[in-house]
Amino acid sequence: MSCFLPLDSKNTLTRAVDAVKKHQKNFKDANNNGINDDDEEVENDKSLGAAAAMQALKMFSSGQAQGKQSQGAFMAQAMAEAAKLFDNKAAQGKVAPEASKQSATQQAAEMALKMYLQSQGSKQGGGLMSLASKFL
Repeated sequence: MSCFLPLDSKNTLTRAVDAVKKHQKNFKDANNNGINDDDEEVENDKSLGAAAAMQALKMFSSGQAQGKQSQGAFMAQAMAEAAKLFDNKAAQGKVAPEASKQSATQQAAEMALKMYLQSQGSKQGGGLMSLASKFL
């Protein structure tokens, strides 16, 4: 059994909308800069991974990401954001007991890969930048 969901547009859209909501909840200001420490809800690995993948997409689309903007770089950025978010939330006791840092980073990488592959399908429309403009 594959850990990846098919890239059908309904499933991808639903997951993207959920990721946007998690991102908005977990990152601070109107520009979504910084981690939101005020949120009292306990997070699971999927929600942390989704929020981190959206943060990576935001960083890539705004030019905040350093270096080459490749698939690997995008996934690495999402994983780094997930690790940072997990550590911050865990230090505050806001991570579900069954959640792990490894799982959160894996979820972020999977979501980032799906976003990247979806953007490649709409490459004529601008790739990741086009995908980001739909959600951020």
